[in-house]
Amino acid sequence: MSRECPPLALAVPGAEPMTTPRYMKPAPLVLLVWAISSAVAGDTAPAPKPMPKARPIVAVWRDSDGFVSNPQAPYLRVAVWEDGTVLFGKDPAKWGHELQTGRIAAYRVARLKAALADSGVFALKGHCYLGPDLPVDCIMVDAGGKQQTLYWVEGVTEWMTTPGRKEFVRAWTTVNHLALLPCPDDAKLAEEGFVGRPASWYLKEKIQSE
Repeated sequence: MSRECPPLALAVPGAEPMTTPRYMKPAPLVLLVWAISSAVAGDTAPAPKPMPKARPIVAVWRDSDGFVSNPQAPYLRVAVWEDGTVLFGKDPAKWGHELQTGRIAAYRVARLKAALADSGVFALKGHCYLGPDLPVDCIMVDAGGKQQTLYWVEGVTEWMTTPGRKEFVRAWTTVNHLALLPCPDDAKLAEEGFVGRPASWYLKEKIQSE
């Protein structure tokens, strides 16, 4: 069987707790279909393997801490591969270097890819919304023959007020939740850390969107 990760709180270190605007909530239909279909089927997955060298179908990571005195990035929140390998933070609600690894069954990978296709992430008009000297957070999706890389200062919504930018935040939050839903019960501490930023994960250039 599998369990759901704890709810993900998008926040910036040192900032006041944030309430989640409606447009930041994941698409309810996508998550409901996932939850129902997962509950009625068995989940027998192969044993965990080392981190694959191939590009994952979805990954969420912090690329840079911005202009700080003691940067610790990169951090990986979660990555899921085609073969069912999952690498994720021990506490996905905050950025950290301690990772766990496990496997999910092939049918879960297929459902994840279908949910990602329905998330709206591939239809976004803008993919990069950053600020000077601020952290850089990234999402990469490669599923169903479509690819996307998003760049944002996660949780900072001051400049995300137009309809297109609100849709970006909604898609970002939905993809985060979808990637974290299948947490293997048989996960173990990963032997490998997230020390590099694979070049193949950057499917679009980091160019500020309108």
